[in-house]
Amino acid sequence: MPESAINYYRAAYKGFWSSDKETRPAMELPVDVLWGELDPYIGLELAVVPKAFFPNTNFKFLPQVSVSEVLARFTRLLSSV
Repeated sequence: MPESAINYYRAAYKGFWSSDKETRPAMELPVDVLWGELDPYIGLELAVVPKAFFPNTNFKFLPQVSVSEVLARFTRLLSSV
């Protein structure tokens, strides 16, 4: 992936969660996030979102796993349902 594309996403989310809570309603739906700790592009600091915006979010950090492995595991999980 080109470095410029990665930098776009990093810059887009920089300070994203620091906005005033009053300007964003909370997302009440339950959300589970799988995050590979070895993601080479987007660091763990962007994985964690404030509970004020997403109170029903659960993060599962997968140690020693890349983003491609997370997608592969998720695909296998969906195939088994």
